[in-house]
Amino acid sequence: MHDPAARNEWVVFDLGVTALGASFHGDWVLDSEDELRHVQAYLGPPKGDPTGVTLLIEDLLRLHDSGLDGDELNLLWRSTDPPHGGSPELRGAERTWLESLLAVAVPLARARGASEADCTTYHRCAPDGTSAAAVEHRCLAAEVVGMVALLDQAQPWAHTPLEQTRHALVRCAQTV
Repeated sequence: MHDPAARNEWVVFDLGVTALGASFHGDWVLDSEDELRHVQAYLGPPKGDPTGVTLLIEDLLRLHDSGLDGDELNLLWRSTDPPHGGSPELRGAERTWLESLLAVAVPLARARGASEADCTTYHRCAPDGTSAAAVEHRCLAAEVVGMVALLDQAQPWAHTPLEQTRHALVRCAQTV
């Protein structure tokens, strides 16, 4: 997502980890035996454009390699949960969950023609990247932090505590 060459229709709508988390609406269990089979179904067949999957992989790698602690990763994952819930609880297994998602996404991306580098590396942006994309990221991160500050009211259906979720969102924007 931070590679200017990758900007295309994939970044117009929700993508990556937030879209995947939101896909766990309450009735996913009617169509899938378990969480990872749901992910496989959500990501689709091994044919087609790898871009959406490689953007998800980038998100997963960034989160996995980040300095965010387990509680912050759990809050970020839970904040993608649809209003009526349904996403898996990660408490205590956040990085293991990210690794499980990578184990599904990487082979699919490779089958669709993604390179090894697309599935294992990403452009470093925060907090000290020096590329033009990194500078742009820091400007956008400040904008995101400003928007997070506007989150001032917990929704009755929210699955995460507001203050802690705001803190995790800010740390993610600034460091991931």
